[in-house]
Amino acid sequence: MNSPHVTAEADIGYRIFVQPGCSSCLRTKEFLAKHGIIHRVVDVANDPDGMTELLALGVQHIPVVAMGKDFVFGQNIDDVAKFVGVDLVPAKRLPPRALVDTWLAILTVGQSYVRQLPPSLLGERPISGRAQSILDLGYHVFRIVEAFLDATERGVEQWIDNCMQPAPAGSRNAEAVVAYGDRVKEMLRDWWGRQNHDISGDKVKTFQGMQSLHWFLERQTWHSAQHVRQLADVLTRQSVQPSPALDPALLKDLPLPERLWE
Repeated sequence: MNSPHVTAEADIGYRIFVQPGCSSCLRTKEFLAKHGIIHRVVDVANDPDGMTELLALGVQHIPVVAMGKDFVFGQNIDDVAKFVGVDLVPAKRLPPRALVDTWLAILTVGQSYVRQLPPSLLGERPISGRAQSILDLGYHVFRIVEAFLDATERGVEQWIDNCMQPAPAGSRNAEAVVAYGDRVKEMLRDWWGRQNHDISGDKVKTFQGMQSLHWFLERQTWHSAQHVRQLADVLTRQSVQPSPALDPALLKDLPLPERLWE
């Protein structure tokens, strides 16, 4: 991958609004860099003027890629590509059934990693620059599933706010997070069991507008996978061998960022 071409001038080129630890932010930055798109990075979590600049666009979610007053949300790389003038070959996604199976397998690995986290580590931050604990990172892996189901079944359009909810007061330990993982896996199986047709052409309404349900399913699958990769890194940094190893074959057809951390 090419190095990012980033300009320091506030009024030149594209701007990308990000925060540390954001998986879509990392993936969007990698996309812009790969295609040589000149851009300025605005960290809304650590730059006091960054959030003001983002809110001036009339939005609050990241990543956002902007040029002047025009912008596009960065969760969908196809939308970003159109905005910056990059022609992309249409994405070839795993079939929905394969995505559900992959997601369930990834969640099971995530549960194992949460069990292995030293209790003394749970309140610490996995990276600087973002106020999220390691416990909440683990909880987030599974909260993504509930946010997906809330969007697809209950019409909750603000899926980012939903999936970013921290572990509730009664679930702030590894055992409770693992049990929550069991519940959301069962919810996901139940949802899939009620799909009696090919969902590839279905749509879901989100704060981004109408989106492909197939894309949304893929997006949330790789989203959980990215955070499970990060949990493995947290364990490795503590000299704990993540078990089981996250099989590369399980991830190879998911559009993951190349790096682990923003």
